[in-house]
Amino acid sequence: MTENFIENLPGYPDNIRCDGEGNYWIALSSGRTISWDILFKFSFVRKMATILEKFVKPTRLFQDSGILRVTLQGQPLTIYSDRHLILVTCGIKVGKDLYYGSLYAPYVSKIDLSQY
Repeated sequence: MTENFIENLPGYPDNIRCDGEGNYWIALSSGRTISWDILFKFSFVRKMATILEKFVKPTRLFQDSGILRVTLQGQPLTIYSDRHLILVTCGIKVGKDLYYGSLYAPYVSKIDLSQY
């Protein structure tokens, strides 16, 4: 039997990690948009988007990606994002810092959580 842990996320989840301190960190590859809703509804549009992806940078489609921190019970606490970083795939908290990267960018972002 499965059950929903958290609903109505502000984006599309990719990975989830527990930090051992009572929080889960959920990578959101993209924010929810009308474009994504259409892609998920129509398989023909998904196929066309896959073909076009080879010729066009996907920055507009994959905006608002980041990391969502939630409690072990699924209550949202905070979202961290970088408007230049798209397709966020994973985030991990190490000490007072949050590290996260993407499938698209050639770098990893670091956020000092003690400042926020």
